[in-house]
Amino acid sequence: MRFLEPAPHMALAKYYLDHGNRLPAFDILEAARRGHFEEAVFNQAFQLTFRGFDFSHDSRGGSDDPANFIRRSIAAQGTRRPPAF
Repeated sequence: MRFLEPAPHMALAKYYLDHGNRLPAFDILEAARRGHFEEAVFNQAFQLTFRGFDFSHDSRGGSDDPANFIRRSIAAQGTRRPPAF
């Protein structure tokens, strides 16, 4: 029953995000963040998956809010123009 752990949720969201499907990625992350996992568990899994490192114990005393990272990622991808046909 590994699909009930945070890592598979993050991997699926990352897959969708990497393939340009931002809305399903956002929906998966929001559902996981709001309904499935505690904040500390979600934040650690998010940081390991999307940033490759757990920043929860760094010198700053914390990390950016994962929701802000998602918003910045979506905004950055939204600035790209679609290919011309």
